Amino acid sequence: MPTPQSTTNNAVYLRAAVLGFASGLRSQMPLALIVAAIGREQLPADATGPLSFLRTRVARLGFGAAAIGEVIADKTPFVPDRTNPGPFAGRLFFGGLTGALFAR
Repeated sequence: MPTPQSTTNNAVYLRAAVLGFASGLRSQMPLALIVAAIGREQLPADATGPLSFLRTRVARLGFGAAAIGEVIADKTPFVPDRTNPGPFAGRLFFGGLTGALFAR
C-alpha cells in the first residue's frame, strides 16, 4: 500500500510530466497554467522577489494573452515549423522555465 508521501510525490511527478508535454505542444500554455494556479492559490504563493510578480492580475492576463496569441499565431501560414532550430530552442527554454517555476 502506498504511503501518503509517495502518493503526493507521484502526483507532483505526474503534474510535472503533463506540464512538460504541454510545453512541447504549446510553449506558452504551461506558463499560463502555472500563473493561473498561483492566482487561484492552488500552488503555494511563497514566491519572493521577481517571482512575486506571478501572483498579480497583470501576470495572469499577460501570460493568458500570450497563450491565446500563440494558439492563434500557430494557425497562420507564415509561422515556422516547431521543429526548426529557432522555435525548438524557444520550446526548450520555456519548458525549462516552466519546470523551474513548478519546482519552486
